[in-house]
Amino acid sequence: MKRCLGMALLFLTLISSSACTQEDIPPAPAVNTPDIVALYRSVLNDLYERDTALNDGIVFIAMDFTRAENLTQEEKDTLAQQFAEDTGLEVRFSTYRDLLDQRLIVYSEGTSSFTFFETGILFTFVTEEVEDGSFEFTADKWRSSLGAYGFSDCTATLRDGSWSYEIGSEFIS
Repeated sequence: MKRCLGMALLFLTLISSSACTQEDIPPAPAVNTPDIVALYRSVLNDLYERDTALNDGIVFIAMDFTRAENLTQEEKDTLAQQFAEDTGLEVRFSTYRDLLDQRLIVYSEGTSSFTFFETGILFTFVTEEVEDGSFEFTADKWRSSLGAYGFSDCTATLRDGSWSYEIGSEFIS
C-alpha cells in the first residue's frame, strides 16, 4: 500500500511539474499599451498651453477621467502626478458635478445658466477603447460657460511603440 501511495505521489509530482513549464504559462496582460500616459500628458500640456488666459490665477487643476475608457487607475494616478510636476499646481480628480457640489464651480450672480470656476480649470477626456492600435477621443479645458478650449474628433495612433495624435478640430468658447 505504501508503495502504491509513493508511486502515485511521484506520478502526480512529475505530471504537475512537467505540465506547467515556463513556456506554457501565458504572459500576464499588459497594464496598457506602450506609454499611453505619455500620450495623455502631451494632450494635457498642449491644452494647457492653448488659450493661456484661462489659466490666470488658478490654484489647482481638476481632471475628469470618468469617461477615459482606456486608462487604468494606476495610469490616471501617474498622469496626475506628472501633470502636477509639469504645471507646479495641485491636480485632483473631480467631475463638473463634484465641483458644483463643493461650490468650487458657482453660478454667476443673477443667472441660472452661467457658471465659472474661479480657482481652477477642469480637464475632461472622453475616449474609446484602444482597438487595432488606435482610438478616438475628445479633450477640453473648462474655466467657465464662456471660457473653454478643446480638441474634438481626435485620433490617437500607436506606431513603432510610440503614441501620437491628430486633432480633428479645435473649439473655443
